[in-house]
Amino acid sequence: MAFKIKKFYGSPLHSSSPDRPFTAGDTKRKEDKLIKTGKQLEGEMSDRKRNRKENKLLKTADQLERNASGDKTPFLQHGPPHPKGPKKPVQKWSKEKCDAKRKELKKVLAKDPYAEFGSILKEQIAKHC
Repeated sequence: MAFKIKKFYGSPLHSSSPDRPFTAGDTKRKEDKLIKTGKQLEGEMSDRKRNRKENKLLKTADQLERNASGDKTPFLQHGPPHPKGPKKPVQKWSKEKCDAKRKELKKVLAKDPYAEFGSILKEQIAKHC
């Protein structure tokens, strides 16, 4: 089983530090890497390996274009590109309202234990009480 550094706590991949600009040697090394990866893609390989090589090629090309290290390629990022932000706090109901909803739920389930309205009430009680 491969170690996934992207999920590792304190990973440099999740740091907010600025990307290091390339020196002339870094640029030459990345250009050679780009050529080598492109040649490797011409050969036969499994779909999984081909996908990894294509992602590597895109990342290296992006780094050369920006002339800086780091992974800023938006199509290779894991998860949503723009998080929705923190969850809004749920307004809690008063004790009286919670008791009334529980009583209503009890009546609904007594009539029909599989009622859709009963499951809706259960969700509301779980969320607001």
